[in-house]
Amino acid sequence: MLVRRPDFGPKGTGRVGSCGPVAWVLGSEPPAFSIGYAEPMGTWDSGFTVIYQDAPEVEELEGIDGDGSELVCLHCLLDDDPEIGRGLDIAHEYGMADLDEHGAWVVGDLTRLD
Repeated sequence: MLVRRPDFGPKGTGRVGSCGPVAWVLGSEPPAFSIGYAEPMGTWDSGFTVIYQDAPEVEELEGIDGDGSELVCLHCLLDDDPEIGRGLDIAHEYGMADLDEHGAWVVGDLTRLD
């Protein structure tokens, strides 16, 4: 698996070790193809959602607990997949970044979230 997971304290209330804010991640195999950004929910949250090519389809999530996402330390995510750095910058500035057909990060279409 590509990404490393943060360590959480009792009942998921805090992290131990050197991990910082986390991103919501679906899938794990590069390339990531879409990154969203919203105001962080707290100091533990980076505000980013990263979707990789092997993320489950909505239909695949039916009948299972949760949404198939995992929390991943943002620093660990960047260490393991430095190619997403530009996408994170664009998503932070514009709310969404998508990988285009040429492999470049571009501003994503926010209207698809409506």
